[in-house]
Amino acid sequence: MKYSLAKKILLALIMGGSTLAFSQSYAKKYYATIITDGKPLHDHSVNQSIYDGFLMAKTNYDININYLQSNRKDDFLPNINTAVEDDANIIFGIGKKIANDIVKSAKMHPHNNFVILGVDTSKVTLSNLTGITYAVEQAGYLAGILAGNLTYKYSSISSKLNKQKILGIILGEKNPETESYVAGYIAGVRSIDPTITIVLSTINTFSDQKKAEKTADAMISQGIDIILPVAGTASLGAIRSAQKHNKFIIGVEKDQSIYAPSTVLTSIEKDIKTSVYNLIRTDIVGGNLPTYIHAGFRENAIQLAQFHKFTSMIPKVLKNNIYQAKKKILKNQIQIPHTINKAFSYNSH
Repeated sequence: MKYSLAKKILLALIMGGSTLAFSQSYAKKYYATIITDGKPLHDHSVNQSIYDGFLMAKTNYDININYLQSNRKDDFLPNINTAVEDDANIIFGIGKKIANDIVKSAKMHPHNNFVILGVDTSKVTLSNLTGITYAVEQAGYLAGILAGNLTYKYSSISSKLNKQKILGIILGEKNPETESYVAGYIAGVRSIDPTITIVLSTINTFSDQKKAEKTADAMISQGIDIILPVAGTASLGAIRSAQKHNKFIIGVEKDQSIYAPSTVLTSIEKDIKTSVYNLIRTDIVGGNLPTYIHAGFRENAIQLAQFHKFTSMIPKVLKNNIYQAKKKILKNQIQIPHTINKAFSYNSH
C-alpha cells in the first residue's frame, strides 16, 4: 500500500524513533513518479518507455520510482496530488488530456518539477514545467520511403509482398503527434510514387487490440502488404493480424520487432527512455530543466530502427536512398508536412 509522506511520519511517531529515522531518510531520497495515461504501465508504448527511463536512472542513482495508475481522466488530478503529497521531485504525465491538470499543479507546487510528453509547452513560462515533443515525422518520412519502394518496385524480394501499389495505416486517435507520424510516412511514400494508394483507417482507440486486428484483417483482404499502426497498445492487434496473414508491419514508439521479429520490418522509434533519464539526471545534479524540448534526428532522439533479420533482404541501393534522405532532412533540404491533409498533396519535386 502506498502512503503519503504525512502518513509515513504519523506512523513513525506511533511506532517509534527507528521508523521516524527511516521516514526522514525516505523524504530526502530523490523520487520520480509517472501518472499513467489510462493505459497500463507495461503498455508496450509511452508509459513503459518512461518507466524504462526511471529504471535506467535507478541503476545509476539511489532513487525511488513509482507509478500511479489512471483509469479515466478524473483520476489525473488526484494522482498528481498524491505524487505531490509524497514529495515526488519530478512527476511525468502524457499528452493533452492531462496537460491542463499538470500545468495547474505546476503553478500551485513550484518546488516539484513536472514533465508532459507529447505537449508543446514553449508558450508556458513556468520554471518547473518541461514539455517534450518529438519530430517523429522525420523518421516517418524514411519509413515511407522504405514502404513506397517495397510495395511495388522491390516486391519480389519477399513472399510477404505483392505487386499491388497499396499501403495501409491504422490510426488510434488523432492528435498532433500521431498526425505527425502519419503525415511524415505519407509524404515519404509519395516522394517515391504518388500513385500508390494509401488506405487510412482511424479506429478511435489506443487500447482495443481486437478492433485493430479486425481493421488490419480488412486491409490485408484488399491486398495491403505493409501496415503502419499508430495506435498505442492496440497496435499489437494489427501485428497479430500481419502474423496470421504473412504481411509486414512498421512499428512506432519503440523497436517493436521484439514482439514479432518475422513480421515487424522496422519501427519509427523515439528514444523516450534516454530523454527521461537525462531530465532526471539533470535534476538530481542540480541543473535547470528546460521549459520545452523538441527532439529529432539532430538530437539522436528518433530513428528508423534496425531491420534486424531483414537487413540482408533490403537492397543496398534502398538503404542508401534512406540514408541520403536523412542527410537532406538534417540539412533542411526536405520539408516534411505535419498534417495528414498536406501530406496527401505532398510533392517532393
